[in-house]
Parts: sequence; structure tokens; C-alpha cells
Amino acid sequence: MLADTVFSFANASPFQVIAFVGGAIAHIAFFVWVVYLVRH
Repeated sequence: MLADTVFSFANASPFQVIAFVGGAIAHIAFFVWVVYLVRH
């Protein structure tokens, strides 16, 4: 899985990299938001 990801990055277009990073940030932000709601 990880090796496939690294291989994909080697051949990825800048747009694909941006989309992947943006998606990861969105998931993290959503998780943090849910934790914030639960704690307050």
C-alpha cells in the first residue's frame, strides 16, 4: 500500500498531489471539529 503510494507520487501530476494533500487536510480538520463538538 505505502509502496504503491510512493510509486504513484513519482508519476503523479501536481493536481493529483494537491488533491491528495487537500483531502488529507479535510479529513483531519473534520476529525478535529468532531472532537471539538464532543468536548464542548
